[in-house]
Amino acid sequence: MTTYRENTSLFNASSDGSLSTGAFGYFRARNRNRVYEVVVNEFVASGLSQAELARRMGKRPDVVCRLIGAPGNWTLDTVSDLLLAISNGEMSYQVSYPLEQALRNANEPEWLSAASNILDSYQSTAGHQNSMASRGALFQDHSNQLNGAQGALLGAE
Repeated sequence: MTTYRENTSLFNASSDGSLSTGAFGYFRARNRNRVYEVVVNEFVASGLSQAELARRMGKRPDVVCRLIGAPGNWTLDTVSDLLLAISNGEMSYQVSYPLEQALRNANEPEWLSAASNILDSYQSTAGHQNSMASRGALFQDHSNQLNGAQGALLGAE
């Protein structure tokens, strides 16, 4: 017996197998935001200024400011140019199948519930006579749990 919703109406195919316009719009925006995040993270990590990036690309600074300022409908060539100019990098791709995955039946993000569990653990140890070393070990254990939850979230998107 299935205890979760298998899909939402936004992503259900019609009787002829076609997806809704909303589904296409949602996944286009999601893809744009993901590509933008990759490029901006690479830009921030590089330590370049927008002016230096503009010089590397042979473009005016206002063009680079517009590109870096917000997600846009970039061409693949634009993404390639940005990454090459920023860090001599290129995009790597993989395909995932989000419509085939079950929807999560959660009422809060995973990172929030992990943080809440950690807070509960600290509060329960506050009344005990624990040494600083054991609290440090507890902190390290919970820190690893949060990092694991963050990694799982980033891998799922």
